[in-house]
Amino acid sequence: MVIAPITKGKFLSFAYMWSFKEEEHEGFLLIGSGKAEGVATAAWVDSFHMGGKIMACEGTVDEQGKFDFFDSYEAPPGPDWGGESKSP
Repeated sequence: MVIAPITKGKFLSFAYMWSFKEEEHEGFLLIGSGKAEGVATAAWVDSFHMGGKIMACEGTVDEQGKFDFFDSYEAPPGPDWGGESKSP
């Protein structure tokens, strides 16, 4: 995983690689926040989960910079998958 601030520190990017059943995958997460407003946004793409779509997430960020997101993505033939993501 490579974590890097971009656009003069206004966004944080996470680029990662992983494998499942010996097949390589990669993903990218971009997080931005208006800490003063308590609003956080994120965009996530992943070669395994997203099928060419971008998951746009909205959430919150506290004064210490901890974020909380919730969203879902399609997982046919079953129901959409989703969950809450919190920073440590």
